Amino acid sequence: MSVEEDLRKLVRECDQSRYVISGETGIAESQLSRFLNGQSLRAEALETLADYLGYEIVLRPKPKA
Repeated sequence: MSVEEDLRKLVRECDQSRYVISGETGIAESQLSRFLNGQSLRAEALETLADYLGYEIVLRPKPKA
């Protein structure tokens, strides 16, 4: 699963509406709607959304094969 897929799943499973998430994160409700329907979000918005949901996005090297 991608970071975006994971975040979409978390947003759908949380108890907050897009309206509430938008108000608390500053991400436009229309942008959240498009995101939930498969469009991308800017990296800054992804990080804001992850933080709101209680997660962090971490980059780490891939293990060598």
